[in-house]
Amino acid sequence: MTSPPVSIPDALPEDEEGIIFVASPTGDQDNDDEPGLIDEPETLQEGPVRHDNPQSQRREHPHRDFNQRGPSRDAKHPVHLRQHKRYGHRRDHRDEAQIRELARRCAILEESVLVTREALEIERRVAIRQENELRSLLAQTEERAAKWDASEAFGGATGEPDGEEIIMAFHQLNGGVLDLSLTITRGLHPDDLGVALHPASIEIFLQRNIKTHLFLRPMLTLAATAGVTVQDALVPLCQCIMHSFLVEFIFWPFFPGLVGEQNEYFYNLRGRIYAQESQERAGRWRAITYRAAASARDDPALAAHIATQFFTLLADLLRAVLPPGNFYAAELFPNLIGRTADIVLSAIRWQDTARMVYTSCDYEVFFPVPEMQVLDDEMQAVELPTRARDAMGMEEGARGEVVLLPITLGLRATRGRGVVSTKATCTVISKASVLAVAPARVG
Repeated sequence: MTSPPVSIPDALPEDEEGIIFVASPTGDQDNDDEPGLIDEPETLQEGPVRHDNPQSQRREHPHRDFNQRGPSRDAKHPVHLRQHKRYGHRRDHRDEAQIRELARRCAILEESVLVTREALEIERRVAIRQENELRSLLAQTEERAAKWDASEAFGGATGEPDGEEIIMAFHQLNGGVLDLSLTITRGLHPDDLGVALHPASIEIFLQRNIKTHLFLRPMLTLAATAGVTVQDALVPLCQCIMHSFLVEFIFWPFFPGLVGEQNEYFYNLRGRIYAQESQERAGRWRAITYRAAASARDDPALAAHIATQFFTLLADLLRAVLPPGNFYAAELFPNLIGRTADIVLSAIRWQDTARMVYTSCDYEVFFPVPEMQVLDDEMQAVELPTRARDAMGMEEGARGEVVLLPITLGLRATRGRGVVSTKATCTVISKASVLAVAPARVG
């Protein structure tokens, strides 16, 4: 089908550069064979346009297809059509910005994926490590449970007092020793209490008792050098002797690191225990020692023996210090043996409680020189435990330091310099590093 004749105007419009636009006979603005040619709006055929090429035909639809370029835009904007046909299609700056934005987002997503992969790998490794640690802890728990059962079977199982009762027992132990010392001092004659200690008399006593406890020997030397009276020295001396016997017969065999001077058998026994058993629990030490040293142990008999030894040594000391014939031990000491035995039994009861594992022990004895200047002239009272930390208040698994046998002793010197009095203080402290564990039920 041929197109109707088209009239060509005498004068054609000319743009700024002098390029003349001529209408195409077919009216197709997209014809590549005739670039730059388009029909004038007033001469175009009315109605839809049909193309000879079926593939390039436009859709005859009542609505406009906005995905394809129509003739109205190019017909209304010849300069726009000329620029596109001459220089080729140009991208809109908004399209380029969108492409750059998409590229940026893709880079961010790729980086995020890499970070996520690394985090997942780290979490996987942490989970594997935690699983291995959990398995190790479970194995250790099973091993400790087996040792715990073996320890209970080894030491026996009996009821044990709670922590508060043990603390009260330890308070009573120290308070009982102090009350006993005060009772002994009040039982002496006032003339005997005013006698001053002399180095010569102390030396005689030490020669008769060569194996005098290491707590007592420096204290006697200090008191004799300071020239204190029996009244000032007797209370701390009684405390020192009593605690020395408690340490020797009750506590020392069960705490490693101490060297016994009065009992060679216990000294050798300590070495054998070191070689045979590690100190996992105080109950195991106690069971081993009881079985080796006193298989048929009689606590009342042991308490009576310690009480007798205490008054025997104290009587020998007073005979050396006081004038001949001034001291009669038979009138005072027999009435106090039963009371002293009760103190020993309470100490045995406190010692029989296993509450912690002793990892290391450090025993220190502090003896100041006689010339030590102290403004306070009051006697120091024997107080319990350590002020830093109470062993029974420690949580399970906690480590700390406790004082096992606190002994605070005071001596007031009679020699004064003007109005300032001097006091030499002897403080004996037994320290131990401990690890709190669950209470052990031992016999």
